[in-house]
Amino acid sequence: MSDRGVPINNRSYGVRGRTIGGAAIPDSVERWEWGGPLSDRYIAVQGSVSNMTIVQDSGVAIDGSYYLESATGGTNTYVVPADGAEYYKPKQGDPVFGSHVFTDASSSGRPGVLFGMSDDGQDGYGIFIDTDHNNQWGIRTYSGRTRESPLAVGNNAPSANTWYFPAVDWGSDGSISITMYEYDGGAYTEFDSLSVSDNTRTGGKIGFFANNETCRWDGYDIDPNYLP
Repeated sequence: MSDRGVPINNRSYGVRGRTIGGAAIPDSVERWEWGGPLSDRYIAVQGSVSNMTIVQDSGVAIDGSYYLESATGGTNTYVVPADGAEYYKPKQGDPVFGSHVFTDASSSGRPGVLFGMSDDGQDGYGIFIDTDHNNQWGIRTYSGRTRESPLAVGNNAPSANTWYFPAVDWGSDGSISITMYEYDGGAYTEFDSLSVSDNTRTGGKIGFFANNETCRWDGYDIDPNYLP
């Protein structure tokens, strides 16, 4: 990562003091504290938006009381914000950002997070955490909703039943550096990292995807210490 690296251990995330259309941006890109239903602000580009739901459980949520969960059997589903939904859109050259992702306890889930997505949600980047098929994590492009071969994969195999946080440093030159952290409920530990250079996706939409079993997401955050 660059010297803009995320201060991961003090959890100082959140977009503070900025507005979109005159409305204050909340403490993160997305933390689900609005409570849902998901279909109020998100659409399914693949699968059905009903395959994912916002759940209230402060004992599970990373911050606050709510998190996003995929329903068991929610095969090949990914959602992006609907047109008109206001949120911070990470772009090339922005501060480090990322989302907490929980892998399924049965080792059959393949969750991930999306960034750089086009306005129609068809094209972008996906960070996948596969504890089932290939037992690897990495980054790939999406083209017309189709998952393409990975651009790069990490060296270490991810585990089931684990919270991960991929911290993304997306350079204005197309460089993408991802440091993957494990989160145990109290501290972050660096798990792995990878780097790739690709300029083919420059959109701003975020998103979330799952394949097969129950997975969770919480705290899609951007580091405020590096906001312009």
